[in-house]
Amino acid sequence: TTLAGLKQVTTTIIKPPIKTLHRFPRQCGVVQNQTQPVFEPRNSHSRSSTCPSYFRWIHEDLRPWRETGVTRGMLEKARRKAHFRVIIRDVTYRFGATTGWVFTADERGARLLLLESTSTLEDFKRMVLEDFDMEEDSLPDLELSYLPNELINTSTCPPVIIANDRQLQNFVCFVQKCVSTRLCVTSKAKVENLNEPDFDLNKSPADSTTAQEEGNSVDRGNEPAPVFVERQCEEKKEKIRRVEVDEDAYHADTMISAKEDLLQWYPGRLPDLELLFDADDRPTVRSSDYRGQQHPAPPPVFRYCSNDANLDIVFPDWSFWGWAELNIKPWAKSLVAIEEGNKMTQWEDRVPYAYWRGNPNVARTRRDLLRCNVSDQGDWNTRLYINDWATEFKEGFKNSNLENQCTHRYKIYIEGWAWSVSEKYIMACDSMTLYVRPTYYDFLIRGMVPLQHYWPIRDLGKCRSLKHAVHWGNTHLDQARKIGEEGSRYIREEVNMEFVYDYMFHLVNEYAKLLKFKPEIPLGAKEITTDSMGCPAKGRWRDFMAESMVMSPSEVSPCVMPLPYSTLELKEVLKRKANLTRQVEVWEDQYYRNLTNPNKH
Repeated sequence: TTLAGLKQVTTTIIKPPIKTLHRFPRQCGVVQNQTQPVFEPRNSHSRSSTCPSYFRWIHEDLRPWRETGVTRGMLEKARRKAHFRVIIRDVTYRFGATTGWVFTADERGARLLLLESTSTLEDFKRMVLEDFDMEEDSLPDLELSYLPNELINTSTCPPVIIANDRQLQNFVCFVQKCVSTRLCVTSKAKVENLNEPDFDLNKSPADSTTAQEEGNSVDRGNEPAPVFVERQCEEKKEKIRRVEVDEDAYHADTMISAKEDLLQWYPGRLPDLELLFDADDRPTVRSSDYRGQQHPAPPPVFRYCSNDANLDIVFPDWSFWGWAELNIKPWAKSLVAIEEGNKMTQWEDRVPYAYWRGNPNVARTRRDLLRCNVSDQGDWNTRLYINDWATEFKEGFKNSNLENQCTHRYKIYIEGWAWSVSEKYIMACDSMTLYVRPTYYDFLIRGMVPLQHYWPIRDLGKCRSLKHAVHWGNTHLDQARKIGEEGSRYIREEVNMEFVYDYMFHLVNEYAKLLKFKPEIPLGAKEITTDSMGCPAKGRWRDFMAESMVMSPSEVSPCVMPLPYSTLELKEVLKRKANLTRQVEVWEDQYYRNLTNPNKH
C-alpha cells in the first residue's frame, strides 16, 4: 500500500496460538441451531497418528512435477480441461513452528518468506522489498521497527528500530517470547505518490480508511484464508451445457465449499496456492502425451479419479459432503446410519446371495452385469435391481436408503461412467464386497488389498466370477465374514471425515510446494465463503451444506504424512495385489474344472 510521504506497510506477527475450540460466525440462517459435525475428533492430548497407507499415493500422483515444479505456463495449459480455478490467499502473516519463521502471503502481493535465525538484515530487507513489490532503489531508505500489539497505540513506548544484524536477531528472539508483534515497514515515497492521503502509523490496516474502502483486514486472527474462484473457459462451459448442467454445477460448488471447510478445519495452516479442478468424471491428462524429454510437462488438473493411462491428480469427491439430488446425506451422517443398519441383520442371517442396486444405463459393463441376474435360464447367485432415480424422487427415495441395504452377505461394486461414489457405501455394510475389476481409481481404493478388504471379480466373464465368489463365501463363512468386516473397518476408521480432510490438507500442501510462481487473484474471480455458498442454497442442498459444515477448528494437528514409496516398495505393493487377484482367478478356474469333471475332484 503506497501512502502520503511514506510507503508504510503494517502487518501482524503472531505466535502459534494455544488452540481453543470456537465456533465460526455465520451471517445467515443456514447453520441456525447447527452443532459440531458428528465425526469425533482425535483426543486433543494424544500425539498425531501416522496417516493411513493410501496417503503415500499423494507422492505418486504429484511425481510428474517433482523435477520441474508447477509453472504458470503449465497451469494455463490446463485451463481448457478444467471447470474452475481455486486460489487460496491469506491476509495475515504467521510464524509457523518450523526451523525458521514462515510468513504466509497476504493479498497485497506478498510471497512466502522464510526468515531463518541466521538471516542478515540485508536478507530481511530484500524479502520485504519483494514482499511488498517495492523498487530496488528503495533499499537504502527502508526502515524497519516493531512493537508488541498491546503497545501500538501508546505514546510512552516508541517502536524498536531494526538497523543491524544484532537488532534483527533481537527482533526474532522477541517474537519468540511475545504473543504478537507488529512489524512496521517505512520507506520514502516516490514523487507520484505524494498527493495520496496521510496514513497514521499508529492505526492498523483494519482501522485505516484504505482498508475500509477495500473491505479487507490485514489481521484475521485465527480465521481461515479466503478462497477465490474463477470459472473456466467457454469451451468447458459449452460442454457442461451439453451434459448435465445442474449436477455438474452442484458438484463444482460442493467441491469449492469443501475447500472452504478445509480452511475452517485447519485455519492458518494452508499455504497460498492456485489449482485447476475438473468436475467431470473421466480423466483427461493422458500420460502418453507427455513422455520423453522432448515433451512438455503435463498440466496439473485435479479431479475425482484417474487411471493408469492418465496423470490427473485424485481428490476426494463431492459425495463426502452429500449428494442432494439423490438424497444421499453427507458421509459422516451416512456412515452412522449404515452402522445402525448393519446391526439390524447379523451376518450369518443375511441373504446368501450377491446384491446390487443401481443405474445400468451409464455404462456397458453395468448393462453386462444384468445378464448375471437370476432368471429361468439359471442362477448366478446374484440378486440385481435397477434403480429408477426418477421414480425414487417421486416416491421420496423410500427404496434407496443406504442403511436399509445391508441385508445380503455379499454386495457388488461395479464402475459406472467412471469410478462410482457407491464404493464406500457398499463397503461399509460388513458384507463381503465383490469388487469387479476397475478401470479407474479414486483416492481411497489404492490402500485396499484383495482378500483382505474385498474379493476381486473378473470384468470379462463376471457372471461366472460372481457365482464362484458366492459359493466360496458360503462354504468359507468365517473367512468371508472377516473380509467383509475388515473392508468395513477400513472404510469406517481410515476413510472417516477426519482423514478425508487430512488427505485434502496434505495433498494441497504437497502440491503448493511445487509451485514456481506467486498465486494471483485474476480479474473476475469471486471470493468464496461458507455463507456465500450456503445462504442462497435451498431445500436438501441447504440442509446438506449445514449438516456437513465445519463449525470449529480441529483440536489436533493433521496425521503425520508417510514417506513416499521407494521404487522397490511400490513394485512389491503392486505385485502383491496382482498375485492375490491371480490366486482368486486360479481358485475360480479350478472350481469350474471340478464342475465339468466331478470325478477328477
